Amino acid sequence: MHAGVRPATMRAVQYNGYGGGATGLKFVEVPVTSVNKNEVLIKVEAGSINQFDFCNPPNLIDMQLEAFADSLT
Repeated sequence: MHAGVRPATMRAVQYNGYGGGATGLKFVEVPVTSVNKNEVLIKVEAGSINQFDFCNPPNLIDMQLEAFADSLT
């Protein structure tokens, strides 16, 4: 891909739910994000997902921090 040339879609891995492990992952084609003034679009060749990311609900850390804060009072 040359500078200034952007495809209409990109490949992505979407996760549909928490707690299901890798079975919740699916490969999809999505529109390339639009870029606004003073922003850049970076092409990512590889990424990673660790077990914590897909085995825990998105608000787990918030819930744990709230419980910890409550235990201090």
